[in-house]
Amino acid sequence: MLVGAAQRNLLTSTQLLSRRLSTAINDIASDARVLSTLPAAPVIISLQTSEGEQGLKDRLAPVFASVLKAHPEYLQIRLISAEPNGMEQVRVDRDGPRLMRIDGDQLQEKGHYPYVFETLQLRPGEVYLSRLMINHEDGAHAAEGQPTLQVATPVLTTADKVGGVLVVNVSLTNLFRLLQADLPSHYQLYLTNHWGDFLIHPDAAQTFGFDKGRRILIQDSFRATEPLFRHTTDSVVVNGVDDPKQAQGRY
Repeated sequence: MLVGAAQRNLLTSTQLLSRRLSTAINDIASDARVLSTLPAAPVIISLQTSEGEQGLKDRLAPVFASVLKAHPEYLQIRLISAEPNGMEQVRVDRDGPRLMRIDGDQLQEKGHYPYVFETLQLRPGEVYLSRLMINHEDGAHAAEGQPTLQVATPVLTTADKVGGVLVVNVSLTNLFRLLQADLPSHYQLYLTNHWGDFLIHPDAAQTFGFDKGRRILIQDSFRATEPLFRHTTDSVVVNGVDDPKQAQGRY
């Protein structure tokens, strides 16, 4: 009875954690949509090099900074135009405890990144989610070298055509910390991507192995999880008391 109750509690905690993660990502997507529809955004995308554009950028950048202040897990917010070559138009970065507006010659072309060219193919209001990865973009300040999620949505021009994207870079470290905050201290949390690569592990050296040229998969550590990745079941609870061979670690 005790083991059965522990299994039910563990499964419930896991399901609640999954819902919290989905809710957190949906909230980020909502922020991206709101920022993409601010009145200045479509005008900046449409005007590009006009003299009036700089004043609009100067008004939009503080809004980005305010959102970054309100969300410590956000690392960077950018407005990027489709032309020329996915050029950043308005960009505010987190750099340690301070926020930095990136402007002028420091703005970069990003048209070759999936979060730009794939988002440009979406309909207004749709959202692009990047794979969970280590950020290796040059000059990303606090985001550089950090586990990152990129959330992007199209921006319309004044002619109601998709002409740019609004991108929010999110620190997975901070997001994961928020998710774990309410878990009992004796729980060990593991999180993987849809291939099984560890993203959260009690041993941090086991995470994001694919970024270092090696795959560290949960299926290799916990064989009982294999049906999850074959999509033949939605949940697995392993009881090491009844079947110690299946429990090669602690959940």
